[in-house]
Amino acid sequence: MLLMTTLFLVPQEFVSSDIFDWWDKAQHALAFGLLMLLGFVVYAKYFWRMMMSLILYGAVIEIIQSWTGWRQGDVMDALADMVGVLVIALPIRGYQNYSLRSGR
Repeated sequence: MLLMTTLFLVPQEFVSSDIFDWWDKAQHALAFGLLMLLGFVVYAKYFWRMMMSLILYGAVIEIIQSWTGWRQGDVMDALADMVGVLVIALPIRGYQNYSLRSGR
């Protein structure tokens, strides 16, 4: 988590001039999806708390970036973070509910 925070806050030498950079959003979603998956493996008992904490973490990172002089906070980045978390979290939770109902 410390490494991710550092990567999110280091200065960007070259900022894309595209208004909406799909690859940047995909990277955000992949990073937060990976964090959700790793978090689930380690802290499955705290599923909802972890999911909400990661979504909040993504938003806070964007707020902090907007306070620096070398990065920009972006609502779309925070949304991409949330999508990455949910793409992993919802199928996991669905499988958990299915397993509980079917006795598996």
